Amino acid sequence: MKHTLQSGVSLIEVLITMVLVAVTLLGLMGIQARSLTYQLDSLNGRAASDLLAQFKERLSANHLSYMNGAATDYSVTVNPADDPSLVPPPPPTCDPCTDTDDIAQREIALWFAEVRRRLPAPALLMQPLTATSATEGLNITLGWLDSEDVSGGGNTGCGAIAAIADDDRYRCITVTVFPG
Repeated sequence: MKHTLQSGVSLIEVLITMVLVAVTLLGLMGIQARSLTYQLDSLNGRAASDLLAQFKERLSANHLSYMNGAATDYSVTVNPADDPSLVPPPPPTCDPCTDTDDIAQREIALWFAEVRRRLPAPALLMQPLTATSATEGLNITLGWLDSEDVSGGGNTGCGAIAAIADDDRYRCITVTVFPG
């Protein structure tokens, strides 16, 4: 009787190897997708911080107009629903603007446009801080739609904005700005 040694791989071994490779690749694709989601959330947080810093610079550059009563124009809430009553007014039509109040209103309108462009479904609350009759500063809460429910980590910081206070998909930053 002649015994032959079998060499090579059987079809079943090839199929098992292909299944293991496919499962591994699917797992890696899931990790990549999750990583991209976290990266987008991080970019949105950075954009919100950057936008708040930009607003502080704009406010500081024209703080005299702000301190002289233009602060009432900053008391505004913008919600993601884009209710026409909550949308800030368009910038003044002056070109070039020389009046400090017009400049302040133009700057805030341009900033609102930048917020809408850079953040997904932004929500905004601005409230002047006053002592007696003088405005001392401004509380700003800026929120954006996150890619997933963020309430698991605790408070989302959005309690000040009534329209999104109960929406666990929003993340917010609140800052107080003192012009000058």
